[in-house]
Amino acid sequence: MNAVEHLKEKYRQALTENQRQNLINWVAALRSDKYRQIKGILKDPFANGMCCLGVACDLINPNLWGPDGEYYYPTKVSSNFELELPPIQVQKLYGLDEDLCRQFASYNDEEDLSFAEIADKIESFFDLKTSTEPQDK
Repeated sequence: MNAVEHLKEKYRQALTENQRQNLINWVAALRSDKYRQIKGILKDPFANGMCCLGVACDLINPNLWGPDGEYYYPTKVSSNFELELPPIQVQKLYGLDEDLCRQFASYNDEEDLSFAEIADKIESFFDLKTSTEPQDK
């Protein structure tokens, strides 16, 4: 097993069933037409769009956005740095960490991958079986 496969296996084994279902829901949302893709920030309310990580936040609770695109979980996210990544609590709900979030942000912002292409990356990385339908919480 090479280093990348070893790393993938480490993340896959650490997932709880709830985290796995959150990932499945996220993949489904990215493949839907519900969200408009933007770059560089979780959510831009003025452009009416989100990055892939903003979609993950929105799925946890769409009522936690501030007027300028801040995500309040459990309190206001205050710095520009934090506007680019989900709060740690949200990352944990998906079994993510800062390194993985930065990789997914890079797919969105630097590599110009579509939401559907990012969904493919997430599905492949976590070896998700998307035959399971997204579930409401």
